[in-house]
Amino acid sequence: MFLIFLLGLFVVYAQAEDKCTTPNNENALCIPLESCPVLNSVKDDPKSYAFIVQSACGNKLDTTLVCCGTLSNFAEGENTFVDEDVCGFQHSDDYKHTENKPVLTESPWLALIAYKDKQGTTLPINTRYKCSGSLIGKKHILTSAECLTLKDVIPSHVRLGEYDTANKTDCFEESNVLECSDAVRDYAIKQIIVHPDYDEKHRKNNIGLIRLDKTVLYSDYIRPICLSSPDKTKAQVGDTLVSSSWQKRVESDTETKIITSRTLITNEVCRTYYKTDDVLFDGVMCGHPKESNNGLCYGNLGSPILFSHKWRWHQEGILSHRERCGFLFPEVYTRVEYYLDWIKEKVES
Repeated sequence: MFLIFLLGLFVVYAQAEDKCTTPNNENALCIPLESCPVLNSVKDDPKSYAFIVQSACGNKLDTTLVCCGTLSNFAEGENTFVDEDVCGFQHSDDYKHTENKPVLTESPWLALIAYKDKQGTTLPINTRYKCSGSLIGKKHILTSAECLTLKDVIPSHVRLGEYDTANKTDCFEESNVLECSDAVRDYAIKQIIVHPDYDEKHRKNNIGLIRLDKTVLYSDYIRPICLSSPDKTKAQVGDTLVSSSWQKRVESDTETKIITSRTLITNEVCRTYYKTDDVLFDGVMCGHPKESNNGLCYGNLGSPILFSHKWRWHQEGILSHRERCGFLFPEVYTRVEYYLDWIKEKVES
């Protein structure tokens, strides 16, 4: 029943039996869910949840319309490096919020990267977490190459399920309902993978992966993000991009999760600020922070840059660099789709 309710939220009007394309790129017709046996028969199966959501093609007279093809799930071999059945969904999208701050289940793919010095000693809490990343599967974190090649320090482990570094378990009260998260989980690092053509001086090909030593168990507080790909609806110039990252408290050495918005701009506009072609090429994209932040830097390097379509999130970029902080100066992001083949190769190797 929840799935039907969720699909009904998509107020996109379509005429019955319009032509459409399924998530598996089949040509099909847009018809009522109950008239599509292949999908209607699995509407209560959690394994088909993501596929049915992506099959939604409209709403007519309170009836959910779906693109009805021959399959009830993603075709085998497609995006095998991404958990398409669970990626991109966050429980916080299932209900309205009364608090103007992130809730515990928001951005469950966000990862904290901890560091140690060259002698192997884990850094103190106030300098331990220097970068962010995103969980893209059961064993891999996507981040920037810069985060994996910092001077004098090396990544020591990855933390998932975090909300506030001051606490092992976080609690959040909203509408007189108290929710407490599971304990955070720390994962040791098995392998660090830096793009072979990473150019530190110009920050080109600023992308990397961390392979964890154990399989990640998903929950409401830990789950992967989908990746931008040719078959997904992507942000257009002027659309809002969202960044999830961490903000250090002024009064303490701890950090808490924050969500900030950016406006996607063209690389041509971005180039008027950076005055160079060395930084901007097809493998990057740019965005303006939407909120004035008084010159403060909101967002760690390696933070995921996200876009939502039909209540499902995918990662379009990785925070690569910025020349300065503030409302008037854009940020540069590594464009995820540009490196999709490389990511897939490394994850599946």
